[in-house]
Amino acid sequence: MSIFCTARDTIVGVDKLKPTLAGACFAVVVALGFLNPLQRWYALFSGDSFMHVRIGQEILRTGHVPVSDVLSFTHFGAPYVAHEWLFEVLLALLYRAFDIDGLVLFSAVALATLLWLLVKQATGRGARWPGTLLALIPFLFAFAPMYRARPHLITALGFAVGAFVLNGSAWRKRDWRVLLGFAAGLALWTNFHMGSMIFLGILAIEAGTSAVLAACGKSTWDDCRWTTAVLAAASLGSLATPYGIKIPMQVLGFITAPGFREIQEHQPLDFTMPQGIAVLLLAVGLAAYVRINRHRLRVTEVLEVAFLGILTVYSRRNSMLFAIMSFSLTALALSELVQTYTKIRVGKTKTRGPEIRVEVLWIVCTLAFVTSTLLTLKQPISAGQYYGRSVHPVQAVEYIHKHLSEFGDRMYNAYNFGGYLTFALPERKVFIDGRADFYGLEFMEESHGIGLGKPGTLEQLTKWNIDWVIVGSKDVLAYLLQGPVWKQVYRDQVATIFQLNRTASK
Repeated sequence: MSIFCTARDTIVGVDKLKPTLAGACFAVVVALGFLNPLQRWYALFSGDSFMHVRIGQEILRTGHVPVSDVLSFTHFGAPYVAHEWLFEVLLALLYRAFDIDGLVLFSAVALATLLWLLVKQATGRGARWPGTLLALIPFLFAFAPMYRARPHLITALGFAVGAFVLNGSAWRKRDWRVLLGFAAGLALWTNFHMGSMIFLGILAIEAGTSAVLAACGKSTWDDCRWTTAVLAAASLGSLATPYGIKIPMQVLGFITAPGFREIQEHQPLDFTMPQGIAVLLLAVGLAAYVRINRHRLRVTEVLEVAFLGILTVYSRRNSMLFAIMSFSLTALALSELVQTYTKIRVGKTKTRGPEIRVEVLWIVCTLAFVTSTLLTLKQPISAGQYYGRSVHPVQAVEYIHKHLSEFGDRMYNAYNFGGYLTFALPERKVFIDGRADFYGLEFMEESHGIGLGKPGTLEQLTKWNIDWVIVGSKDVLAYLLQGPVWKQVYRDQVATIFQLNRTASK
């Protein structure tokens, strides 16, 4: 009998360790980040990730943020504002600790934390687990194109935390700690990524709406003063960077410049693609919930989601922000549909103290296991090992290193290769990399024109005194340079390298 009782107590104890839905999402996403080749491939898809590591390494080496460019020869010494400097330091430290696995680790943990926050908010507002899981499907499709080891993941986390606070009790009670939290949070956030400027727009909607409601007698002027104070504190906090006002001015100048929307990730949302379809599904779920439960919603929340919806249509890059801010409402709408049209009856999720402790235990154990595994297996891993089909010129760079003395200081590189080259080939300065706001749209157009082989391309290469060229093997320039003047010295499925035959060019 005593043995039976002990076994029963053990089973009950194990049962209490079951993770909540949010905790399970965290553990599963982190595990997939390292076990799923597709997720690893997505995390390292952008060459900008490697560029951020290189800039972070420079900051750690010099001990200060950069004020002039050191990565390119076309703009060497030009004034440069590293508006994502703190993220770059973080990525450089992760690379120092875990090699390239550090970039994968950041991406997986960031997405896992994001899902944990969103699920916690949705279930905390009354969403049931079937509706929450259904809402995750369009959310992941909307978010997938932005799953990269890049600083906008910090902005995704910032919006999730912000939505959590704005719809929480502390905000309704006008807790002064919220004001200090937004001031400190925006100060930290702005040093990681300039997406914080969009969240200031959310706070501006809060302040403006509260003023209108107060003027109409639907709210109090105390609410108006409270939201205005939060906006002011957050705005001041966003200026707490090594560059001060230069950061928002630079970003504002870039997004208002002619040709801004010609950059692919800033083009309008395509509603025929999976990302656009997912956004439409989220919008339909949101509209259904607003229609049925409009008396239970904050007016400002609806306006904020609508604001982000407009930004998403204008620039597809904002789709993840719309998905984040609309997630809990979509989960609530789907929960009600499940309850109404199926036989599934699920009670409201209740978060109790023991459940929170178990959830934290799952998160800590997951991170501890992954970190200890990476430290135990610590060994240099090349980017090529993460890809069945590499998108970076990994093998081409290996060839260049073997014959480095044969390659001069002035190269032309494809735009999408620039970020990886700054990291993998620090011995040579690039023609251009992913810092579009730094180079400016005019120079970017010139660089793209060369890559596309537009009229005057050969003259442009001569103007810049280019010694050698590295471009995609399917790029137009890879075919245009075939001939005696430009000698092809290397070619694989990803990249082709040409060297100038100065004798033939005379």
